Amino acid sequence: MGFRLNDNGKFDAINYLPHGGIHSEVLGIEFRIQGDEIGLLGAASGEWLQTPEEKVSAIAQQEILARQNAEAEVARLRTEIEKLKTIQEKHEN
Repeated sequence: MGFRLNDNGKFDAINYLPHGGIHSEVLGIEFRIQGDEIGLLGAASGEWLQTPEEKVSAIAQQEILARQNAEAEVARLRTEIEKLKTIQEKHEN
């Protein structure tokens, strides 16, 4: 159960949402139980907020993908350079 501080300095109980979550008007998020953890859902976006660990993992995955794409592009460009060198050598002879 959650509580909200009212204008009189007293705490009022916050009603659960139909699915069991609790909405925080001040934070603009919804607290929901996810297994044995509390999940935070952005009220405006409807998306789950990531934990710091999840954010670090997502960034690491993006960096890995970017590096793989860059390495593939380098390999493609090296192949293209070798083709152009071969063409140039044929024209010079």
